[in-house]
Amino acid sequence: MRSFEDAKHYATGAALLSIIFSLSFAQAIYGTESLEKNTGALSQSKDLSDFVVEDMPELTQRFRSDKVWNGGDGAITLTLAPGKILWLFGDSFIKKGRMKDRTMINNSVAVQNTEKRHEDWHFYFRGSPEDPKSIFIPNEKKHFYWPGCGTIYNGRLYLLLKNISLSNELPAPFNFSWKSTDLVVVDNPLDVPSAWRYSKRLLPNCGGNIDWAIATHADAKHLYVFCLGKTVSKSVGEKPVKLARILLTDLQNGKYAKWEFAADKHAVGGSPGSWSQDYTLAKSIMPVGGPEMSVFYSPKNKCYVSLFQEPMSEFVSLAVARNIDDTWTKPRHVYRVSETKITINGKKALAYAGKAHPVLSDSDGIVFTYCVNPGGEAEHLKRPDLYFPVARKLILRSKTVARMLESAGK
Repeated sequence: MRSFEDAKHYATGAALLSIIFSLSFAQAIYGTESLEKNTGALSQSKDLSDFVVEDMPELTQRFRSDKVWNGGDGAITLTLAPGKILWLFGDSFIKKGRMKDRTMINNSVAVQNTEKRHEDWHFYFRGSPEDPKSIFIPNEKKHFYWPGCGTIYNGRLYLLLKNISLSNELPAPFNFSWKSTDLVVVDNPLDVPSAWRYSKRLLPNCGGNIDWAIATHADAKHLYVFCLGKTVSKSVGEKPVKLARILLTDLQNGKYAKWEFAADKHAVGGSPGSWSQDYTLAKSIMPVGGPEMSVFYSPKNKCYVSLFQEPMSEFVSLAVARNIDDTWTKPRHVYRVSETKITINGKKALAYAGKAHPVLSDSDGIVFTYCVNPGGEAEHLKRPDLYFPVARKLILRSKTVARMLESAGK
């Protein structure tokens, strides 16, 4: 199965590509055998009684409001400007007429305007509905970008996108490889996204030991980037989470190689909070992560929060830490995705890409989304309503967070 833009038509079977985030992409990180054994085994408990999750039907419906953009996954957010929220999507369907004539591209975006009296959304891709193109396209032939996280700083948008290529070493639909993570710099992020001008830079290879940018968080000084390290357990297939950072001023000045990693204080002979430019000294801050995560600071709970789904898990999980470079708590399940109970043609629907959206959250709760995929071409045609993000709100009690923080590092 080919996913790059010269083989994108839904009628030829490209619908299978939309499961890549949960299957091929996760397989490229964790390995096929490991994924078969990993169903969220590291999360502490399947007891969900400490957590309350509410539906958000209005936000969920917004993803279905466009006549041309007809579904996508990924669903990453960041603030473009006051009142403007950028949504980044992965494999997306563009509809030009009949449902079976939909075309799939590898990435698209939307801009949510919250300043107007009546909130509006606009979805963007390059080209036309008859011949759509992705917003972001790599330099390499037969490569494509999946969306990644990032930040905006002094008028430029910095995104860390996953550069994916076809792999002849793996069977379909797992025949894709995460080749690199590219730093994409958009010079005119406030213009219409289909007219964005951008340049690309490779992130350090780190000897192939680091999978970059499963989540980012920016403060006033640094951009923090959460990464996956080497697999530490063949029986489960988890990869520990590492943490890198770079000065925002270095990004602005084009010093793209000046990364440093949160390091074990004993390895660098320092104190807690030590950092090193040597990636081999990077410590593990979480025992397991997901291909896509979210990290943000919660003023109410005075701690950092991460929301994500472990590969092939039907649960959305939560971890917390007092400091961003501390050892985080083991993840706890907060929500079991109900859509995984849906069966189409004898196949269960997939749910993946769970993450929080702090730009939409408040002290009352954490807004999060996950993506639902009905399966292959026949399943997409039968249930075209499923391939959209679903929005929920997690009501996170301070007492629950406090109990979790007590166990951090244990």
